[in-house]
Amino acid sequence: MYLRPGSPTIKKMGGLHGFSKFPNNFLTDSGGFQAFSLRKLDGKNGKPDPNGITFKSHIDGSLHHFTPKSVLDAQYDFNSDIMMILDDLVALPNTKERINLSIERTTTWAKEAIEYHMAQKEKGIGIGQNIFAIIQGGTDKEFRKKSATELCALTDYDGFAIGGLSVGELNNEMYDTVEWTTQFMPKDKPRYLMGVGTPEDLIENIDRGVDMFDCVMPTRNARNGTLFTTFGRLNIRGAKFKEDPKPIDEAYWLHYITCTTT
Repeated sequence: MYLRPGSPTIKKMGGLHGFSKFPNNFLTDSGGFQAFSLRKLDGKNGKPDPNGITFKSHIDGSLHHFTPKSVLDAQYDFNSDIMMILDDLVALPNTKERINLSIERTTTWAKEAIEYHMAQKEKGIGIGQNIFAIIQGGTDKEFRKKSATELCALTDYDGFAIGGLSVGELNNEMYDTVEWTTQFMPKDKPRYLMGVGTPEDLIENIDRGVDMFDCVMPTRNARNGTLFTTFGRLNIRGAKFKEDPKPIDEAYWLHYITCTTT
């Protein structure tokens, strides 16, 4: 959205709510994960530095530099209900040195971002918008504790996210990391697990104290004809379903009808 149609255009049309006519909540990410995705492709694009992240536009090849302040400026234009700060995300597994660097950068950027946001609110900008920090640290318990403790000490944040998971680690490692990390997060503010996941992942992590999730997987699966049902995954593109009149998930349908009737 920053590149096309551009944040000034969206602002001119009334922010994301006016632009889309969608009346409910929007959460916008800062670009940290997108830079990480670009970096995975060629190892160069989306490269972080102490002040932010530089990336090349896929539209015209122009260079852009995201900073903790600039990504908030774009999100002020979007007028999203929840804004994520810029973070330094790394792939797993990775070296302790690189994970520690990502924590240091993310904490530094988080302090810069919340100071800027509070100053903007005094000017009447972003008053109705919530801002979340993103905890990093890979699957290392001490790193996660360090990141969570540093970020959650910044009490002006409206919520906290667990980032840097579902990027190559095993599922049980992800579950263990979430369970360990949530104990260091406030109980009275939203806990958001980024990039997760399957129906099973949602249930497992709700049990571990997570309130919010996002993932491209449901829409990606739907585009490819894969559906989640009470009996597992189903590929609706199969020829045998072409003229099948039955509900996709009869067990769920019967439960729905029973509850509705009652």
